[in-house]
Amino acid sequence: MIERKPSWIASDRLPSIRLPCKAAMGAIMALVVIVHISVPVKSEDKNMNLEDKWSMEMKQGKEALTADDWVSAEKHFREAFGLAQENFPIDDIRRGKSLYFLGHMRLITGGASYGDDGRFQEAAEILEKSSEPESKKLLVDALLGQGEMASRLGKNDESIPVLERALTLAQTEYGANNAKCADILYSLGLCYGLRQHFDKSVQVLKQAIDLFEHSKRYKELSSALADLASVLDSAGRSEESQEAQSRADEVARQHGVGFSWSY
Repeated sequence: MIERKPSWIASDRLPSIRLPCKAAMGAIMALVVIVHISVPVKSEDKNMNLEDKWSMEMKQGKEALTADDWVSAEKHFREAFGLAQENFPIDDIRRGKSLYFLGHMRLITGGASYGDDGRFQEAAEILEKSSEPESKKLLVDALLGQGEMASRLGKNDESIPVLERALTLAQTEYGANNAKCADILYSLGLCYGLRQHFDKSVQVLKQAIDLFEHSKRYKELSSALADLASVLDSAGRSEESQEAQSRADEVARQHGVGFSWSY
């Protein structure tokens, strides 16, 4: 096939405006530059910039959280969630992570209002669908947060099955003797006690106490012992209650930690 060239390329049929060769090349190059500049930014580049912004907000939020600067931490997590909500799919793991940390801020600052447990629930639903390696461990945290928030809102009937599921998953992901399991057992034991399932509460709190002692988490150990004493007292087991409280006092004194009652 013979390639057909534009008619004006032939030297004897130049366009009516005759430019010197160098000037013509300059004009063509300028046109190329203008066209190149006007090409829209690829969507991949835009998404990459959004990913960087989201990652930066999460990083700064975690740094502020570590420094106990809770106001700044919540601000950064809100910014991260806003970016995820506006720019990523509804089931994107970045949305799930942002929701989890927003809910976590409500827990540690003592805030609780109806609907707060919904953040953890939505985060858990997103994380459960994710195939990323870290998603299962984050799912454990989201379920623990959902259960604790539901309990704080007085929804103990809802919190118990969520915490039981969190415990099963944590035992699979971390192992039965992990500190994460101790945290879940502690929360679950308190919920059983609040529902007046005293035997279950005592059994589960004792499991948490064993794990706290094994990992030398003395503040949590003394608090769990004090809560066990309260549950035993509610169950009419006063002698055992006094023993648990005496042990809580001893741990607090020996290790210079305070304790608080959650039950």
